[in-house]
Amino acid sequence: MHLGDKAEAIRKLMTGHIEKARDSYRIASLSADPVNFLLWSHYAGGHRGIAIEVDIPQDHPDLCELTYSDFSSVFTDEDNLENDADLRHLFNGKSPEWTYEKEYRVIYEKDFFDLPSAITRVLLGPMAAENHANILRAALPSRIELVRTELDYEQGQLRVLSTSATSG
Repeated sequence: MHLGDKAEAIRKLMTGHIEKARDSYRIASLSADPVNFLLWSHYAGGHRGIAIEVDIPQDHPDLCELTYSDFSSVFTDEDNLENDADLRHLFNGKSPEWTYEKEYRVIYEKDFFDLPSAITRVLLGPMAAENHANILRAALPSRIELVRTELDYEQGQLRVLSTSATSG
């Protein structure tokens, strides 16, 4: 279907709404898979970072599970989005090649998100420096479990080691 001149107007309208929404929300990306090899490669400094584990109830109003689809949100020139419409739906999808991330997002309008429960544990990447582990051990409250991960080269995945592997 060819929309002619209308297509450019719709594209500009869409872009404006997306930019406005992007600036009004805070977005935290989370994963249901704390030992996904690619996630650690892409987002944790090549396995040198950490992952912070938290429990957020599935029915939390600011939490959404991403939809992986070739299609994205669609607007038309008839959409009345100039009011305070909830535009969070613009940020709850990705294309299918990202499915491995098993991503959830907290999409929030305020500056800070109050976790509904305490941090449960911190996972150290398998390449994390020992001095970073020591700093975390000293800084974290004793109720937060600090665990190390290791690379399983045969399986090409990460494995969580026992808690005792992180004790000083």
